[in-house]
Amino acid sequence: MTPAYAGGVVYAPNKAPYRVEARAEADGALQWSWTPQVAGETAWGELVLTKNLLFVSTNMATYAVDLRTHKAVWSYPAAGKLALTQSGILYIQNSDALVAINVK
Repeated sequence: MTPAYAGGVVYAPNKAPYRVEARAEADGALQWSWTPQVAGETAWGELVLTKNLLFVSTNMATYAVDLRTHKAVWSYPAAGKLALTQSGILYIQNSDALVAINVK
């Protein structure tokens, strides 16, 4: 689980409690957190950060969390390794498939 960083904030998955945390770089203070609401999600995948969204992969799905509202604004029922191109294509790779989604 690799954290993401931008603008003095570190975004990192936590297993106990199960949530993604946004913490201040300076002192580690919790600024906000997000928890997926689907039963059975027990493992974190990767994080990909943009100017306004945090893409989060769990063991069951991939979510886009709005950095302003801290709510999931989009989800896709595939989990795996994430990559985002400059042209706005989000790739989700797992052992079953490679999914490409235009998120722009």
